[in-house]
Amino acid sequence: MINRRNDSGTQARQVPGGFTLVELMIVVALMGIMAAIAAPSFQTYMANNRLNGAARVVMTDLMYARSQAAMENVNFKMEFSGNSYSIVRTDNDEVRRSRNIQNEYYDVTMTSNQDFIFRPNGTVTAAGTVTLTNSKGTKLVVVSMGGRARIE
Repeated sequence: MINRRNDSGTQARQVPGGFTLVELMIVVALMGIMAAIAAPSFQTYMANNRLNGAARVVMTDLMYARSQAAMENVNFKMEFSGNSYSIVRTDNDEVRRSRNIQNEYYDVTMTSNQDFIFRPNGTVTAAGTVTLTNSKGTKLVVVSMGGRARIE
């Protein structure tokens, strides 16, 4: 307790210097209510982040296959199988990269309408789409005939 003195120098009433248990319990209860309100929004946010992250990973690996084809002057193929894909040098079947998308993004599923073969000039043999889906939506990674990948 803090002792205070008034202007005449005599001792005034004592003022408590902290919070009561009831005040602390009210603050804790209010924080719990706010956390309960925010949790569903946070879960949606995290699911959207996982979907966007998976799309960026696939697009990055498509760009990697394209750059390797140009750098080594050899065709590179990105082969899809379920939720996995591999980047393969076609002249000797050497696997350069292999990834299962669900190892990093557990709730994302992936399908592709074809495998992509990148030529040394940066183009692909046929344009196509990789579809990534989870409970909160769908993202498309579209590959044009020019070999460029973009997320939609």
